Amino acid sequence: MKKWIRRLSDKDFSDIFSRLDALEKVPEHLDENVLAGIRQGIDDEGEQKKSGKITVFIPILAAAALLVVLLVPIGLYFLQRPPGKEIAGGETVSVTVSLVANMVTRIAEEKEKDLEVRDTIREGTSIATGRDSECELHLDDRARLTVRQNSTIGFSRLTPAEINVEIADGGLVIDSKDPAIEIHTPYAIIRTIGTRYLVEHSIGNGTFVAVAEGKLLVTITAGSPDGRSIECTEGEGMRVWEDGRFKKEEAGEALDRKLEAVIATEPLKPVHPKKEAELTIDGSGTMTLILDDRKRATFKDRISVTLPAGRHDLRLEKEGFVPYRATISFSEGERKTIGGLEFKPIRKKRVWSSSLLYRYDAGDEAEERAIIGFADASDLAVAVTGGALIGFMREEKKWEKIYGKSKGTYFMAMPSIYGNNVYISSYNDNKLLVLDAETGREIRSIDAPGYMSYGSRMVSYNQRIYLPFGSGIYSLVPGPDTIDPAPVYGISSPTTPVFENSRVYVSSLTNEIIVLFSPDGKRKSVFTTKNKSYCSVAVIGKTVFFGDNGGLLYILDENLKEIKTASLPGGIASISGRDNGSCFIFTMAGDLFLMETHAFTVRHFISIDSRPDPNGYYYKRPLFSDGLLLIGTDKGEVIIIDTETKTIEKRLPVSGSPIRCSLSEFGDSFLAGTASGEVFLIQYEEREDGPQ
Repeated sequence: MKKWIRRLSDKDFSDIFSRLDALEKVPEHLDENVLAGIRQGIDDEGEQKKSGKITVFIPILAAAALLVVLLVPIGLYFLQRPPGKEIAGGETVSVTVSLVANMVTRIAEEKEKDLEVRDTIREGTSIATGRDSECELHLDDRARLTVRQNSTIGFSRLTPAEINVEIADGGLVIDSKDPAIEIHTPYAIIRTIGTRYLVEHSIGNGTFVAVAEGKLLVTITAGSPDGRSIECTEGEGMRVWEDGRFKKEEAGEALDRKLEAVIATEPLKPVHPKKEAELTIDGSGTMTLILDDRKRATFKDRISVTLPAGRHDLRLEKEGFVPYRATISFSEGERKTIGGLEFKPIRKKRVWSSSLLYRYDAGDEAEERAIIGFADASDLAVAVTGGALIGFMREEKKWEKIYGKSKGTYFMAMPSIYGNNVYISSYNDNKLLVLDAETGREIRSIDAPGYMSYGSRMVSYNQRIYLPFGSGIYSLVPGPDTIDPAPVYGISSPTTPVFENSRVYVSSLTNEIIVLFSPDGKRKSVFTTKNKSYCSVAVIGKTVFFGDNGGLLYILDENLKEIKTASLPGGIASISGRDNGSCFIFTMAGDLFLMETHAFTVRHFISIDSRPDPNGYYYKRPLFSDGLLLIGTDKGEVIIIDTETKTIEKRLPVSGSPIRCSLSEFGDSFLAGTASGEVFLIQYEEREDGPQ
């Protein structure tokens, strides 16, 4: 009891006295000074301490009397309090689970447990969702929260006057008009002023808020906070970065893309387990559940959801199949399971097209004109040529040259976008340039320990950017943009580092080696190749693949122990793969080979370039995206391959100029760059051919 009294806030402490005042007679030893003494002056072993000028001594019999008299009103309060409330330093708001899709875990008191429909969440509990997973929570009748996939949130405060929800990572959709609710991220605090909105947080992209209805206040806590609050109204979005910078933007696209139908039009209803029914669906694969024409969730294999008793129209949508429809009725408290579903497949056909977005004119300087690669982020794509950066801001829907110095600055490596900045290494003056992504304005020019070579890329990992310079992989801290004086991973002329399975793999352009590092920079093992290589390491599952300029393909375990070596005609330029049992190998002779990784068998797949550019293999890599592989050719085509069926889906004519760089994802479309400075948008439209 002493611990409980001492843990109370001042407000809760005063509430106890208001309840004691309702008694006809309050014993003298229950006056405020005595209770304050217990709260402040007696430790857990019963030793007496002094608090201010008051010294409290309570004999054993008086303490017993105090205990009895205190427990009576508290016990009465427990008996009279409404269901779903509990005393823990005051009343708490009930948080009830109404929907669980796939992998959702609750973490309380350092114990993990699968979250289930009708579970009650208490203060101090965290919830984590996995891939293709989400859950829906009701906070009494005050709010509905939808936790998106790959998210971690926690409830640090659940009282009627103060509800604090913390987002460590991921996204949360909030449907509430309760001003007591605050959403906390590492960079900001979001307060409700009658609204429905989305909050996302991740390292690198910062905190993003999009308002669907009403308005809210965003208080910035990152950087050097000054207590400023920025108001966001309906249709507005706002992003806050680690250093406290923020930017307002249109929220419409984010809301259309991410909120989907999560924000319902009907008013909030509290969850009443005894009056509602429960539906469980056991299926196979990823499906979308639609009840009474309202989307509830996208899930994989299994979902449980509460719904009002009565009759409901059910629709299950599965990509590539005719929707399953049924009408189902429930009585109060009834539970039903639907399983053994059969879907009729629909044959779909992709219709591909290309359109010219931009043509960069660099005069007679062909080296400055050719597109050598792309970088993209949520609201920006950047193309790089030998001497310029060309940027596209999605808000403006416009391509333009954002940075370039004619005859003075040259690029060989790929740019990187981090936060609101673009980073690019210039090879003629050993500088790392930091540019404002919106305007292209040069923020700073950093002296670098060398330059990044042909086609190499920076890698973002654990809130740092890793840069392959001449003497090793260096680390840069975004924000202050300081490069460590010594390399983290020491290796001469490194290629792009690969961070995988708590290991770091780096190969050398000038020495015949691959090095395995621990994340802290210690060399764990070294594998020696027979020839030099311009290829980067590829890790698929726990197997390492690597090729050299002599056409040797090395297959190694995760510790660089050799499993098998194969020989291919022509030097190996790149290896690309996914955990689907196959990978593609592109050679300097312009051929694409297919390897089945379970048996390590290799076969010729297609000739990409009949007259390959001798330097083209520095920049060209196949692009994997959602079951597709795309690669450009020296004839100006884009070859599209279905990686599931391992067939060529389309040879798309794009330009009369060779495509010598990798394609890049751009929203739901793709970007291709040519040797003559053209940027093309590659996209497709799905059309149904009817049931199979």
